[in-house]
Amino acid sequence: MAQRKTQSKAMKWNNDLLKFIFSVLACYLIGLVVYESFLLPKTKMDEYLIHALVVISEWVIQSLGYVTLSHQTALFYTIQIENSVGVWVSPNCDGWMVMWVFLSVWIFLPLKKLWKFTLIPLLILAIEGMNVVRIVSLAIITKYYPQSLAFNHDFTFTIVIYGFVIFLWWLGIKKWSEK
Repeated sequence: MAQRKTQSKAMKWNNDLLKFIFSVLACYLIGLVVYESFLLPKTKMDEYLIHALVVISEWVIQSLGYVTLSHQTALFYTIQIENSVGVWVSPNCDGWMVMWVFLSVWIFLPLKKLWKFTLIPLLILAIEGMNVVRIVSLAIITKYYPQSLAFNHDFTFTIVIYGFVIFLWWLGIKKWSEK
């Protein structure tokens, strides 16, 4: 009898886990399709987000004492510190899909509903804040070590950004779990 109860608990846990995984994947895929087939080609959402990231990042860079070169267009995607090659912020780097990965998991975590939904704007801003830190760091890297840009962009900051997202999930489970 005890063995049957243990098997039942294990089966429920596995069913809950599978439901969670499929829900997260479905939500992520829906977001990906909406982004790739509608938001990216038919709206200026990415352009405005990139522009905002560049403006904020340039302000931070200038606050650190660096001189940045001026832009020739209203919406711009590059940051160039004087005497450097600069960085280009592409739609892949604006944080939209990182935010969607975060949300796809966050909304299915067993968290208290009040905290789950009221924290979303703050946590999204935190993720974009980390993105600003990433952009600023990459711009400074191009000034002193331009040969290191690709490695830091592709590996170092991917690990840092997704590590931060995982930390937010962990924090949510630890602080605001239903249990």
